[in-house]
Amino acid sequence: MTTDDLTPRIATDPDHLGPEWLSDALAPWFGGGRVTGVAHEPVGTGQVGDAFRLRLTLEGAPADAPTSLIAKLPAADPASRAAGVAVRSYELECRFYQQLASDLPVRTPRCHLALFDPDTHDFTLIFEDLAPAQQGDQIAGCSADEADLALRELALLHGPRFGDPGLEAIPWLNRRGPEDLAQLDAVATMVLPGFAERYGDRMGGELLGAYERLTERLTAYLDAAPRPFTITHGDFRLDNLLFGVDGDRVGVVDFQGVAHGPGGSDLAYFLGGSLLPEVRRAHEGDLVAGYHRALSAQGVEGYSLDDCWAAYRHGACAGMLVTLVASMLVEQTERGDEMFVAMGARHARHALDLGTLERLG
Repeated sequence: MTTDDLTPRIATDPDHLGPEWLSDALAPWFGGGRVTGVAHEPVGTGQVGDAFRLRLTLEGAPADAPTSLIAKLPAADPASRAAGVAVRSYELECRFYQQLASDLPVRTPRCHLALFDPDTHDFTLIFEDLAPAQQGDQIAGCSADEADLALRELALLHGPRFGDPGLEAIPWLNRRGPEDLAQLDAVATMVLPGFAERYGDRMGGELLGAYERLTERLTAYLDAAPRPFTITHGDFRLDNLLFGVDGDRVGVVDFQGVAHGPGGSDLAYFLGGSLLPEVRRAHEGDLVAGYHRALSAQGVEGYSLDDCWAAYRHGACAGMLVTLVASMLVEQTERGDEMFVAMGARHARHALDLGTLERLG
């Protein structure tokens, strides 16, 4: 059940998710039963929203009623919440589950409830719990085999509406107007000095210089985004992937950056940031080709492997841009710093390896 009305009341704190609230909000999933007890614990490593596992005690419910759910709520940290509101993360994820997810074969957790208030940006998302699937580790990286599984799932997100002109008519999804791009350019330029001060010594001069070059050429980079466009995830990386769902599938979560854009950006963002550079260099040709085959299996036509590789090469700067902006907007934590250094260095090295920055002039 996904809905856009405000009944039941939007919950913004896990303590709001009591037995009565859950019984009423999720009544269709409990088959006439009621929640009589609930315990919650934090899960995940999200930077913009807070997630909790809800362990339920049920009375009068059928045997297959869920006894464990995942709730996603606005970040308790004021800076992270402000960042989520500023870039519309909360709205985007709710809209994705309300309007797009049910028609896509990509393995996302089933969404039981999606509530969003456009006036306050408060939201509540209640999901299927995909445990015991294992969350990926952005800092540690993954193997080529794990990357291949992830890219098969990415093709199930991109393929069904690849090049679909109808996506351009969805205002919340289509955010590539001149004002949107100018604002992104301004934000990236504004946060670069803080990024350099916080992470420059740990990344080194060559890699930091890549960020300086990107901000100087960012408008040209954004304007040159290769078509055709599709539904993009925007943050397709290991921390947002769950391995071992339904056997060997990969569950995809955290659609707070969903957009209408080039699929090559998701592809490059994943391979550039989620694989150690030596693993990526050894396997990226085969992995890009495997993703392209998976797209073709989804019925994508007229998009050659050369087209795919060109989009991948252009997309190598996408991870740099996300890392630069996100690291400066969300709450600073020890793990967050370690993650952003790892991502920042890998993405810059990726762009340098593929000559993406040189192609910008």
